[in-house]
Order: sequence, then structure tokens, then C-alpha cells
Amino acid sequence: KPLVSLAAMAAAPANAVVVPIPGDEESVFKITPETFFELIERKARDTLEQLGGVSGVAASLQTDLREGLTQVSPARVEFYGANLLPDPEPVTLLGLIIDALGDLMIRLLIVAACLSIVFGMTLADPKTGVVDRETGWIQGTAILISVFVVISVSAGNDYQKAKKFRELEKRQSAKTVEVIRGGKKVPVDTAEVVVGDILVVETGQTLTADGLVIECQNLEMDESAATGETDVVKKGCGVDPFLLSGTNVTEGAGRALVVGVGEQSFSGKLTMATRAEAAETPLQQKLARVANQIGRAGIACAVLLFVVLSVKQVIAITTGHEKFSIVDFLGFVIIAITIVVVAIPEGLPLAVTIALAYGMKAMYADNCLVRVLASCETMGAATAICSDKTGTLTKNEMTVVQGWLAGVTFLLEGTGIVPRNSSVLTLSSTHRRMGLSPSVQERFALAISVNSTAEERLPTLPAVPSSAASSTNFSASAFRYQQESMSFTTKMMWVGNKTEFGLLGFVKFLGHDYKALREDVEAERKRTFPFSSVKKRMTTAVLTPAGLTVFVKGAAEMVLADCRYVIAPGGEVQALSPSIRAELEEVIVDMAGQGNRTIAVAYSEHLGTTTLPEKEPFGEPLTLLALLGIQDPIRDEVPNAVSACEGAGITVRMVTGDNLQTAISIATKCGIYQEDRGHLAMQGPEFSKLVKENPSALRALLPKLRVLARSSPTDKYVLVGSLMELGEVVGVTGDGTNDAPALKLANVGFAMWSGTDVAKGASAMVLLDDNFATVVKAVMWGRGVTDNIRKFLQFQLTVNICSVLLTFI
Repeated sequence: KPLVSLAAMAAAPANAVVVPIPGDEESVFKITPETFFELIERKARDTLEQLGGVSGVAASLQTDLREGLTQVSPARVEFYGANLLPDPEPVTLLGLIIDALGDLMIRLLIVAACLSIVFGMTLADPKTGVVDRETGWIQGTAILISVFVVISVSAGNDYQKAKKFRELEKRQSAKTVEVIRGGKKVPVDTAEVVVGDILVVETGQTLTADGLVIECQNLEMDESAATGETDVVKKGCGVDPFLLSGTNVTEGAGRALVVGVGEQSFSGKLTMATRAEAAETPLQQKLARVANQIGRAGIACAVLLFVVLSVKQVIAITTGHEKFSIVDFLGFVIIAITIVVVAIPEGLPLAVTIALAYGMKAMYADNCLVRVLASCETMGAATAICSDKTGTLTKNEMTVVQGWLAGVTFLLEGTGIVPRNSSVLTLSSTHRRMGLSPSVQERFALAISVNSTAEERLPTLPAVPSSAASSTNFSASAFRYQQESMSFTTKMMWVGNKTEFGLLGFVKFLGHDYKALREDVEAERKRTFPFSSVKKRMTTAVLTPAGLTVFVKGAAEMVLADCRYVIAPGGEVQALSPSIRAELEEVIVDMAGQGNRTIAVAYSEHLGTTTLPEKEPFGEPLTLLALLGIQDPIRDEVPNAVSACEGAGITVRMVTGDNLQTAISIATKCGIYQEDRGHLAMQGPEFSKLVKENPSALRALLPKLRVLARSSPTDKYVLVGSLMELGEVVGVTGDGTNDAPALKLANVGFAMWSGTDVAKGASAMVLLDDNFATVVKAVMWGRGVTDNIRKFLQFQLTVNICSVLLTFI
């Protein structure tokens, strides 16, 4: 539908009568779904302003920002669509059987079998002159039975996996949200949400529609699933009012005006883009080549033998040694057909199917759910893997890995941190004592506990489908259920800011209960000033019997600048001298250089003060408690897995949204990036510029490229396509909606089980444990499948060649 003039829309009063534009007389909605999609995708504030802001958009949608919609008209749903995606073309058993019949080798076998049966049942034996109807059908029927088994196993396996995945996907997608209709909160199924609804947004929610923020309180979103950026994004009318479907609310609450649903939403567009026909796998291509070569060789041998025998017979007839008989020539035809039948390795398709099915079950036991049977072998041929960082190479658990606490410098064992000097204390699960006085540890624990909002909760999960519980032995870590009783796991899940996860986790590591400490401070005795990107700090003021204590945490260098005192291991407060400040600055530099996010924790005391401050205190002298380095540590098994890939001739590349220095640090610890070997690291904008301006230079540096930082979904997609153009067989890991195009394009796409439904739907395999080491196991089983097929092919072709030669002789 044609777009309305933005300028005209902005100029019109909110209560003005909108004149229908030419060709659109039947519609009362003047902002098209395409305009809303572009607005959300580009986060176009200028376009929003031209539309009159959120209030102008609401007026055009005939929505009251307080009362919401009073009723949902069919015209609204017809114009903007329902919050549903069209069901993909269903995977039917008949469709899979037809696909299997499209294989060239299968077709050759069927033709050969039919000819064998027809000639065996109708033509007489040249030597006896008798038609042997009792045994003439046996050879052809045996081939048809072999074909039937191959098709049944292959199609049956794919159908079962598709059915199970569809059932799990359907159960996961059943969600309820709250909208404002007629001034009241109304719970509705996500499919009933329409453009113009006022959506209630709450912590922990995954958005199922695009929206514009109307009002909010400390609303923060995790947009990593959509953009690849790991940092939370602050939302608000004056900051960033654009809410993308498929993203998660990490903190805060609010209300939003829905502007995109279903196919017209951000995640809907990406989902529909991944519904394309998959290209042939390397195995299918190789088997097609083998079938063509065998077919041509068999036909050539058959024609040659028929010509030789016919010429010989003609010479015998012309010299009077033989009399002409059509039966003789028909006998030559039968022999020629026999050559073709014998040349075709009829056992190969069955052997391939059995090998793939076995590989699929073996991968499943190693936490890799195979959705496409042929991808088992494809992964064995992989020469490149493009991996995400968060959750795949790392644990996806922000953790304090090193720091300075009241004069004691420490690091945590097994995190890959290199100590600055020999005085650095190493902490572990069995050695947690730091030599600090109890009062210092308690003050530190209190400073973190009350000056944070994150917390652990039990997960709320849908029930496991009965068929999955009975027929599928998924791992407990994947479903978060105990297999024995199918009850919920008792493992707590963090909700809130990811940085606070690590800080509170460290408080627990030191043996303190952050919840108890937080609950001991009554709500009326404290006031919190939330973190903002401008001030780079969060402050909480607490009234105590002695007075007022102000706790501060934030960017290390900025908080340190306000500190005038430090606390010693015994609890004494001493002046922050220039030499101590210089040493602390070196600690910050060392932590940042090892890929850490650096956080400072400080406090100030105001004895005798009995009232809470109205505004956040700034500029007052602080006492430094701690400097902490926080990162998402790499998984223990990743370095060995990367090394195994390198030894097997597979190049591992890391594609991440992090900044370049952090990406290089993590990649170095994983063994992906080694500067002394000439490896390259590049940022997304630089990569994108090369793609557009100098493709030849890009192709030249791709073999050395190991890290792509600050990358966008498009960068990842282009990287995968470029590697495939160079002849690489590429495996890609991803968990977000933004990863779906690259997962679909790659030879094998690995989605994380914890990832979005869009990513899993676009993948060929799903990693049930979200672990890079599982990708390596998939490569191992894939190569095992390839070896088995190669060995069988050697055996089968040896038999076939000998049979052809004996027939010739």
C-alpha cells in the first residue's frame, strides 16, 4: 500500500480527520507496516519525529495511550496482520519419500530393477530358448527391496526428527502477555496481540512484537539476540524508545505501543527470510558425481559390448557360419542391460543411510540434536567453523576473575588470568581465604548486595511434551529437567544486569548471603540511584544507626578518581597516596588488558546524618573497597577443542559483537588467535568496507582472518558466503535471531538450545549443551561417517568392477 507523506502526517493535528490517499480509500490506517518495520530496524528517530512521536503514531493507529484499544477490528488485523507467522510447508512422509526418489543413484537402481524384471519375465534365455518366469524376477525385485529399505530409513528418520522438533517448538512458543484494553490489564495469548495494543513490559519477558516505549522505569533490554551486542541497552522515551521483537527485558518495567507483529515484525522478517530451500550437501554432490560416472561408465561398457557382440554376429551371419535370428540380438541386449545393472552399486544408498543414521544417534548421545540427516556427513567435511563467543566459547556467566580487595590482589584459578607478579593470591573452590578481617569482608558484601538489583530465581518452564519424555532421551542440562522424575531443576537462574551477576556471585563465593544482607535493609531506609551510561556508576544510600552510608560501584577509573582513602586488610582506613594510586591504576590497566570489565567498589560515611539524600551525591571523598575484573570466562574444554580442530585442518574463527581488544584477548586464550603466526583481527565496519570497495583484497586476507569484532548480522552472513565461495565447507554457531541468515546459508548451522526459536529453526543441528566442544564431536562423528562410506564404496566398486570384467570375458 502507498505510504502517506510523513510531513503531512506530522503537520496534522491529533484529532484531525485523515483524508484517504489515492488507491487506499478503504483503509483508515495511514502508516504502513513497511514504514513501521523500517522505523524499528533502523531505530530511526528522525522518522519517528516526522510521524509526530509516539503520540502521533498512537493517534494514527486510533489508540488511546492510557486506555488502549477498546476493541480489535477486523480491518486492523487485515491491514497490519496477526501476530502469527504462516506455518512453514509441513514436512510430510510422502514429501520426504519423493525427495529421496530424486536421488540419481536411486533412480538408476529403479530403472535397472524394472528393466531386469521385464526382460527376465519376457525374454527367453539365448542358450535354452526358454523364458524363466520362476527366477527371472528375483534380481530386479531384490534391487527394489533394497531401494525401499533405503527410502524408508532415510525418510522415516527425517520425518521423526522433524515431528519431534515441531512439537517442542510449538510447546515453547505458547506464551501469554498482558495488554491494556479498555483501561484494564488483560492477559492474552501472544497470537492475539495486534498493532495499536498497549503492551505491558516486565522483567524477564521476551518481546513477541515490535514496539515504541510509552513510559518506563529503569527499563533495560538485552538485544544480543537481535543485534549481537552483549551490553544491555537502556530504553526510554528520551533515550532509545525502540523495542525489537525477540529481545529480552533484563531489568525494569513499562508500557509500549505495539507497531509490528507477525511477518511484519523484526523477528518475523528474519524468520521468513530463513525459509528457503537448502542447497545440496557435499555428500549429495559427491554421490551424484559417483552416480553420473558409474552410470556413464556402465552405459559405455554396455554399448561397447553390444556393438562388439553384434559385429561378431553379423560377421558370422555374412560368412554363413550363423543364421540370422532376432533372439541372438535380444540376448546381446540382455547382456548389455546386465552390465548396467552390475555396474551400479545397489548397496551404496543403504550403506550411506545406515552410516548417517548411526552417526545421528551417536551425535545425539553427545548432546547434538541432528535436524537434517545429511548434515552428519557434511560436518565431517568441514574446513572452517565460525563461532559466536558468548555462551559457546565462554560460559555465558559473568564472573569476577581477578581483582584488588582491601589491599589484597587476587585471581581465580582456572580462568586463564596471568598474574602480574608473585604476590598475587590464587583463589579456588577449596581455598577462599584472603586474610582479610571479617569486618572488611562484611562491608564489601553489604556494599555489593544493597547496591544492586539482580537476583536468582527458579526458572519458569513449560512442561515437557509427553512424546519427548517417553521417546527422546535429551540431556537434563538441555531441558533443565531431571530425567528420572521429569520435575523442574532446582538450579537457580539469574535475572537482571549481567555485570551484577558476577559481583553477587563473588559475594556468594566468599561465603555471604546477598539476599539476607539485602533484606536486612528496609526499603524506607535506603535510596538507589540507578546506573546510567553518562555517570558510569550506581549509588545506594543507606541509613544505619550510626548515620548515613553511601555505597558506590561503577567504572573503575571514574570511581577511583573520586577516592581519597583506601581500606587496609585489617579494616583500617588510610589516605590514598600518589604511590598507592599509581599502583591501583596499574592494576586497572592489567585487568583491562586481560579482557576484563573493570569495576570499582567504594563507600563514604556521614555520621549523624538521619535523612536520605534527594539527589545522588557527587564529588564527595570516597573510600576504596575493591577493584574487580569481570569477564565471561572461557569454557575449560574450549582450548583443547580448538587445538583439535587446528590439528584436523579446520580453521576456527570467532565472530562477536565485542570490541576488538576484548575479542582478541578471548580468542588468544581459546587458541584461535596467535599473533606470531600472522593471524589477523578485524572490526565489522572495516570488514564491510573491504567487501564493498576491495573484494579481491578481502579474499586474500580471509585465510589469515581469525577474529571479526564489532560485527553485525550482515558481516557474519557475508563472511560465511565469502568462505563458501572460496570452496570452504563452513559450520556456523549462533543463538540469536540475528544469526538465522548465516545459520541457513552455511553448510551446517549449529543453533544453541538456549537460543531463539528462529535460530533453531534455521539450523541443521542444535547443541543441547551450548558447548563448542560438542561441535568438535560432531566433526569427529561426521568424519567417521565419511570414512565408513568411503570404505564401503571401495568394497562395492571392487565387486562391481570385477563383475563387469567377468561379464565382458
